[in-house]
Amino acid sequence: MAIVRESPTISILTKLDPKAWPPSSTTVESLFCADDGLPSTTEPPAVLGNELDEELIQACEGLQEKECLLPSGILRSGNAERTRKHRIQQVAMLLRVRERVASLHGRYIVVDVGGSGGELLWVYGQVVGFPAAMVVVDPEEPPLDRRIDTYFSQDSEACQRTRFVRLSKPIGDVTEKDLPCADLPLVMLGKHLCGSATDSLLLTVAGAPFGSRVVGLFVSQCCYMKIDPTTYVGRPYFQRIGITEEEFVFLCHKALWHDPQHSTVKYYCTLSRVGAIFEQALVEGRRRYFMEAWGCGKGEVSVVAFTTSSVTPRNLMIEAWRGQ
Repeated sequence: MAIVRESPTISILTKLDPKAWPPSSTTVESLFCADDGLPSTTEPPAVLGNELDEELIQACEGLQEKECLLPSGILRSGNAERTRKHRIQQVAMLLRVRERVASLHGRYIVVDVGGSGGELLWVYGQVVGFPAAMVVVDPEEPPLDRRIDTYFSQDSEACQRTRFVRLSKPIGDVTEKDLPCADLPLVMLGKHLCGSATDSLLLTVAGAPFGSRVVGLFVSQCCYMKIDPTTYVGRPYFQRIGITEEEFVFLCHKALWHDPQHSTVKYYCTLSRVGAIFEQALVEGRRRYFMEAWGCGKGEVSVVAFTTSSVTPRNLMIEAWRGQ
């Protein structure tokens, strides 16, 4: 496979000749500079060990004290460090959301797409505060002991503050009638949506009638190798620089090269940098689509690193806001 551009000519997705791979990250990055290139995304301060942000420390410690209120199946178990990093990711993401929604004074609905048992919404309530309503949208129904629903049915205080709704359907099938409190704005969440799930969310918000109620969207992505090239919303970005469908699929798989653990070995460090550029390009394609389809000068749509790559290499988030 090869990409040929007239000026300059760059063959980046060449056959996997060990003499040609991995290409330099500078060469790969130049591929995406046909117009204004890739925007820079600066990682926040380190959030591990003694360098953990004080606000983040306090929020995580507060969660530990309250986790006994949750159904036991909701909490992650097994590897303690993995569980710790998972919680840091949640809190770091929601601290950014908290800054945005403060102006809404709790008069809004938060919708967690792909939320499974609803753990993120419980964390949301503790870190951000409980809004008027919370909605989990996920076609797959977890067992009862792994659902946040139990918490809302047993905790009278939470029931009084917040209405809870579970929609067991894809986001693309959600209608205006499914969502509570028709007079309130919507804030959409998606933490590490897999494959093409992000595209479904962006398409729905941009095209569905309830999309006009959406004032904010915060979505991080993962599993790029599962992206469907026929439904990926950012294809115009890649088509403009001459990437074919076959090459696009190749690029999606190589985005998984991005892993900071490879930084100690030169060859794999190079692969990680190349994968990071591919990943950034995939997220940027989606940002550009959503900016045109939903932003249209009425709001801002950006790509931010909501935590450091040492916590998770999948640390890029599309952040869109046109609230008050």
